[in-house]
Amino acid sequence: MRRIAALRRLAPSGDGGMTLVELGISLAGLAVIATMLTTFFVGVTRVDRLHEADDAALVTLRQVRQRITRDVREARGFVVASPLTMTVWLDADWDGIQDTGERVSWALLDDGSLARLTDNGGSVTVVGGLDPAASGFTYSSSSPQDIRTATIRLESPVAVDGGGDRSMEFDVSLRNMP
Repeated sequence: MRRIAALRRLAPSGDGGMTLVELGISLAGLAVIATMLTTFFVGVTRVDRLHEADDAALVTLRQVRQRITRDVREARGFVVASPLTMTVWLDADWDGIQDTGERVSWALLDDGSLARLTDNGGSVTVVGGLDPAASGFTYSSSSPQDIRTATIRLESPVAVDGGGDRSMEFDVSLRNMP
């Protein structure tokens, strides 16, 4: 009997636990916090995907810039110069004669791809998905023989909803003129 009386003294008096209303309020508060955290994580994930797509588009444009720049800087001159096509003469054997295989063209196609073509039949699609209306070539002169500098503009849409476009514009000059 003494033990039961001692146990009753240790138990808090007047505390009957949580009511159903208190439990409902606690669960509603937890639901609001969970909703806010879910919204935050979904937003962070979307921004992260947008940054990844933007970075991928920029890396692709930089690689294309590097390849075009290498061809133009090694060229002896321009052969064709139009807003959608640029052809340069790479005098591989330095004999001063335009032999087959020494003319390289860069062409923006209607489907948004950029192709590198050689006059001996070689063709490589370097990149796809460019905006053909916003991309193109401009030159320092209207005559191909007088061109020393070309300006290349490439625009690529970012592949995530609401991502916009990533564009790059750069100038490249001939170095190996005769």
